[in-house]
Amino acid sequence: MYDIIKKNDFIFSSDDFEKFDYSFLNENDFVYCDPPYLITNAVYNEKRNEFSGWNQEKEKKLYEILDSLNKKNIKFGLSNVVMHHNVKNEILDEWSKKYLIFYPDIQYNHSSYQQKSRQTDSVEIYVTNYDNGYRDIIQEKLF
Repeated sequence: MYDIIKKNDFIFSSDDFEKFDYSFLNENDFVYCDPPYLITNAVYNEKRNEFSGWNQEKEKKLYEILDSLNKKNIKFGLSNVVMHHNVKNEILDEWSKKYLIFYPDIQYNHSSYQQKSRQTDSVEIYVTNYDNGYRDIIQEKLF
């Protein structure tokens, strides 16, 4: 993996998505987003001050940015959780219908994450705006 990264012109950024300069991107680029999950419990979802905390406003803003990238034919991928403990992320569910949705088979057997049991009723999805040949297996409806 390191060799692939070293040989290519990748840019990795942990900048705030609202402050990132997308203007230099073109059709040859790919943007991957793994934002905080709106409907899960995590420290980064807590609002400690006016500059922190993930909320519905930020969720919608991220989707607006991804929509604008799509209009410029810039490929993107987004990982997120659409259902968690019987709570549905309505914003994500509605927005993602415009794009291709994968339902990854994710196992957390060896995870040391805070839950005692990683058996969960969460539904994780990967949303993308490009067809990489798997279109026939991804258009599956959950709700």
